[in-house]
Amino acid sequence: MKKFLKITLIASLPLLLTGCLSQMATPVNGLYIDTSSTIAVTGETSGSKVGTAECSSVLFIIASGNCSVEEARKNGGITKISHVDGQAKSYFGIYSTYTIKVYGE
Repeated sequence: MKKFLKITLIASLPLLLTGCLSQMATPVNGLYIDTSSTIAVTGETSGSKVGTAECSSVLFIIASGNCSVEEARKNGGITKISHVDGQAKSYFGIYSTYTIKVYGE
């Protein structure tokens, strides 16, 4: 029974370690990842301002950053959000980034 639990834990470990990338609505598995998708759209008209926020991880072990919509909104000086995009990049699982882009006025 212990051997079965050990094998199950090891087999499921990659799924547990890809938390921030699983937020994307696009494929996030592979040796090299560079995907983008629209996360949210509001009824506001599209503005000329863009704000970004980014998180990163190393070896799916150490993760840091604030990639929230609120942080991206503040960074762009946006008061009315028109839409939000997300972008995930990963290089062989060694270094990964997740960027939120908020558009509005």
